[in-house]
Amino acid sequence: MIHLDSFYTIGKTHKICEDYVIHGNDPISYVILGDGCSSSPDTDVGVRLLVQTVKAELKAGLGHLKPESMLKITNKEIKTICNALMIPYNSMDSSLVILKEHFDYDTNKKMIRLIMAGDGIVIGKMKHRLQPDYTIVSYEKEMPYYLSYALDKERNNEYDRIARRIDPNGHTKGINNGNGIVYVPYWDLTVIDYPIEDYQYIMVASDGLNSFYKQETGDKWPLDITIKSLGMFKSVTGEFLKRRIKRILKDYEKEGIYHYDDLSIGIIYNLEDR
Repeated sequence: MIHLDSFYTIGKTHKICEDYVIHGNDPISYVILGDGCSSSPDTDVGVRLLVQTVKAELKAGLGHLKPESMLKITNKEIKTICNALMIPYNSMDSSLVILKEHFDYDTNKKMIRLIMAGDGIVIGKMKHRLQPDYTIVSYEKEMPYYLSYALDKERNNEYDRIARRIDPNGHTKGINNGNGIVYVPYWDLTVIDYPIEDYQYIMVASDGLNSFYKQETGDKWPLDITIKSLGMFKSVTGEFLKRRIKRILKDYEKEGIYHYDDLSIGIIYNLEDR
């Protein structure tokens, strides 16, 4: 049995929430999360359009495509949407994170596939381990590569000039997994398959999960503590993730701990063979 839930909320220093996350199980189980860029216009609108576009593609059965192929279709769709609504392409400046069911025909195993275009956090709890592991996908200069850059050649070239870091093998982007920096190939996608039989849950979150701070001192609150607390579910029925994160936020507020950035998070739990 697979259980799904998601939650998003505005950051303490923001006037409008530019994060958005949804979940569903038609035709497959999925979580789709977007983290809009606060320095671009109307990304609170763009992030919702982007996430709902991906939802429509999954519902249309496009989830079986290779990630690059599916997201090229996504880009064509959001270009059409922007032109129809007469909104700028940079309103779609958003990190995009997808968790979805996937069958690996090479290994003949059921997987949960992570597809991340931009930055974010992925948390995995293996069945035989007491505590979850997590990976922060981050970019140098805190400038993630958004799919929307590919819609505008000038913006794409400018990003290449300012922000893209390329090693001698043509690889780009650093993933901070606690063991230094590793590189992933260009189109700036992070794709990881998690065997269902090995994992109790997979969570994805925007980088707002790593923005908690102690208001009195200004000190950063340790991400490890928040992640450990997140997984302490009393049950996994109904809105179990919402209940858990709301409890954490309430307890943190009593201690003067807040997240300054918008926060979104989604989970696929109890990943067992059906």
